[in-house]
Amino acid sequence: MKILIVSSGCLPIPARSGGAIENLVEMYLKYNEINSKDYITVYSVNLDNKENDCSEYKYSEFRYINYNKFAYKVINRIRVSIDR
Repeated sequence: MKILIVSSGCLPIPARSGGAIENLVEMYLKYNEINSKDYITVYSVNLDNKENDCSEYKYSEFRYINYNKFAYKVINRIRVSIDR
């Protein structure tokens, strides 16, 4: 089965910067590598505009969207102020 995962846009997948959702998705990707049931495409942010090493994943494809850290901080600040 083919699966598309679109991250929430806060942190990259694989979870190099932490994050609960990102870690959960990464655990599923690792589980899938062992059982190889699905082919997964992951769309995620790329905070530092560097190439992420995803060579360990044979059954997953990663597509990265470059994301500016300054823009992230502004958006996060707005989100926090709205939630108050």
